[in-house]
Amino acid sequence: MKKNIIAYSCLLSIAVLAACSSFKRDYEVIDASAKKRPEWVADASKINTHGDAFKYRYFSGENENASKRLCETGARADADKKLAAEIVQMIKNTYAESLQNDEDAISSYSEEALGKSVKVTVSGSQLMGIYWEKRAYTVDLGAEKDRKVYFCHAVSQIEKTKLERVVDASINNFVKGITGSRAKDKALEALKAAEKEFIGN
Repeated sequence: MKKNIIAYSCLLSIAVLAACSSFKRDYEVIDASAKKRPEWVADASKINTHGDAFKYRYFSGENENASKRLCETGARADADKKLAAEIVQMIKNTYAESLQNDEDAISSYSEEALGKSVKVTVSGSQLMGIYWEKRAYTVDLGAEKDRKVYFCHAVSQIEKTKLERVVDASINNFVKGITGSRAKDKALEALKAAEKEFIGN
């Protein structure tokens, strides 16, 4: 049994190494906004160097465009969009969990309505940094065609107090669509608890 486990581990390691070695970029970076890719590209919170990161929520977005200006604008918009998507998913998941084993609550609010009624507007976010690369994709490197584009990575922050207002507005808008008072109270209780965990207060 022990030999089988060792053999399996070895095969798994070989497979991972093979996969990594076979990966090849189909572009080269011909220009960039910094000589070295910033650490905050991988971890958005690292853009804060003032020691007060606990006051904020950090989120990032990406975009690709032939225009550097549109690339940067798109990356910032993508960051807000991803934060909004996280809030939507938190609300949907929490509401679905609150319905478990409660037939009365389920009948008062359909799954179809759940999919249509979560609206989030992110306001109060602040752009903290943008890193861009100008990439030259070439057929010789494996790309479908030769082309040059900008690839942008944006990091934004929002104060947790402002984020709380965004989430509160989304939750309040969502529960308005719940007709049964029992279901509404149960959902609101669950959502408020999930909100605290989401924001990190």
